[in-house]
Amino acid sequence: MVIFLDDIQWSDAATINLIYYIFCMDTLKHVLFVCTYRDNEIQAGHRLFQLFEKLRNLNSCTELILKPLDFTAVNNLISETLHSPPDITKPLAELLIKKTNGNPFFTIKLLKSLYLQKAFIFIPEKGQWSFELEKVKNAEISDNVIDLIIKSLKSLPERTINTLKLAACIGSQFGFRTLLLIKNDSETLLYNDI
Repeated sequence: MVIFLDDIQWSDAATINLIYYIFCMDTLKHVLFVCTYRDNEIQAGHRLFQLFEKLRNLNSCTELILKPLDFTAVNNLISETLHSPPDITKPLAELLIKKTNGNPFFTIKLLKSLYLQKAFIFIPEKGQWSFELEKVKNAEISDNVIDLIIKSLKSLPERTINTLKLAACIGSQFGFRTLLLIKNDSETLLYNDI
């Protein structure tokens, strides 16, 4: 079994203690924990560092530091996304790597933004996407991933934005029924909003 825990830098002390407790269990076999965190969001003394130190002492921890994608990886990502040969997507990759600095999340968001701005055209006969580099250069491309996310949120229908506002007031975890009660809408309308 693989258990993936994302952004564990935001975990509370009880969660960190639970992770350590699970690692200390002798009966637990065939389980792999994959935990991700953003090292720029934690400082020395953070409880996560203490957890890692304890896990290192148990020989139960392997750390991998992920670096930004290099040009070849960005070009391959774009090539596979557009179903186009890497030599054709190379100019696009050169442009996007300058904007994203190889950040995979930002690169994918930027590709989605360009798609929504109609910078890509699907060619059914070839089964691939085409782009005009000048059109991509002229597209509204933010240098900041937060601006890009905000812009994509603003493009959502007004009902969906209002639903997201209500959901944000609830917290990071809630069920559909809770949102339904707060929204005071029919199930069908709420499903359409999300």
